[in-house]
Amino acid sequence: MRSLKMSKFLNLVMVMVATSSTTAMRECNIVDWGAVGDATTSATEAIIDAVEACGADGAGGRVVIPFDDSSRGLNRFLTGSFELLYDNLEFHIEAGATLLGSTLEDDYPLIPILPSYGTGRDVDSEQRYRPLIFASNVTRLSLTGSGVVDGQGETWWVKHFARQLLWSRPRLVECMYCTDVLIEDLTFQNSPFWTIHPYASQGVTVRRVTVTAPGWAPNTDGVDPDSCRDVLIQDCVFKAGDDGVAIKSGLNEYGRSFGMPSENIRVENTTVEPEFDNGSTNGVSIGSEMSGGVRNVTVDGLFVANCAVGVYIKSMDGRGGVVEDISFRNVVAEQVIEPIRFAMDYTYRRRRRLGALEGDGGDDGGGDDDDTTPYFRNLSVINLTATRAVVAGTFEGLPASQIEGVYLKDVTVTGKDPGSTQRGSGTGGYRQEGPQFDGPKFKCRNVSGIAIRTAPEACF
Repeated sequence: MRSLKMSKFLNLVMVMVATSSTTAMRECNIVDWGAVGDATTSATEAIIDAVEACGADGAGGRVVIPFDDSSRGLNRFLTGSFELLYDNLEFHIEAGATLLGSTLEDDYPLIPILPSYGTGRDVDSEQRYRPLIFASNVTRLSLTGSGVVDGQGETWWVKHFARQLLWSRPRLVECMYCTDVLIEDLTFQNSPFWTIHPYASQGVTVRRVTVTAPGWAPNTDGVDPDSCRDVLIQDCVFKAGDDGVAIKSGLNEYGRSFGMPSENIRVENTTVEPEFDNGSTNGVSIGSEMSGGVRNVTVDGLFVANCAVGVYIKSMDGRGGVVEDISFRNVVAEQVIEPIRFAMDYTYRRRRRLGALEGDGGDDGGGDDDDTTPYFRNLSVINLTATRAVVAGTFEGLPASQIEGVYLKDVTVTGKDPGSTQRGSGTGGYRQEGPQFDGPKFKCRNVSGIAIRTAPEACF
């Protein structure tokens, strides 16, 4: 132990000397701080020490998770939660190296719940497990490299289903109150919960990232910008168990009180293709936690397959908040049950029979126009092509809150096999009964808009 401490001290001296003699970015390799990549020895303290060495003086540097092709497979580093505490820091995982998240709850310290939610996501509590990679109130933070972050989430998913957790599951990556964040080229897999969660941050870029998890893995969203502004998500691939991109801004009165909308967000050239449709995976969604508002969002270039919904704006009476100035362009959807859904009838179990909007006698809800009523306006879908759909799209407002300003242009939706019988095969549980299925149709209630060159014919 004494020799290890001396080694760490000498490493720190070497970093300081190197920094004083050159303008090049200093590097702090976690192996130099005692990490062993055998997938069983905890590297948490080594990572913390490397972060301290590279960042404590504010000058910044690069913390390296290394790959060594002579190490006979010792390139898998096990860690619990850790915090990137300093400005001007790059956390770099080399190609061939993997950062493994611990499956032990004790390796994830408890931190307060998010102020815009007022409760834990899984458990009604005032604390939650800290994310595996966590940053708060830092500037110019980068997560880079071609390596892998594996959250080993199966243990967490099983405990979640069994209701054995006392606190809400950890995200894989979370940056809170940060500015100028770059997450680039990495692969993230098997997150216990949401994968990448920028929260109340500004200037966030997520580029060329791949997110994977089994189709049954609950709540494994790809990227969830939450009360963020100036966000770019570009050239990413999502193959997980929940939405590819889910834009949020807090829950009910807590989100409205927090008062920080998500705004100025671009999602470009994105693929969402889970291994199968589990009934809750969507391409790009907004909400349902959108009580702080969402505005000025452009999605341009989206391929989505094997999903419940392609582009989805979701809320419910009680949320409040305004979603406005949203544009979806150049969308291709293959075997997606419902390519478009803008609806204020969201519940955590979204399944419904197809005739639900056709006078089923259900409660319309939303009788009062107050700060708990959500509003959608100025929503466009331009150049969308969908095949093997069951429903062309749904637009459902509330009696007290009509969806305003929907604009569809060059939208074409076809069914799995127009003109033949459809009995739910490959539709994720939806069934279109009857002797003849004459193609998907739009469904509308409490909505106004314009449609140009849209097939089938729009319902407003």
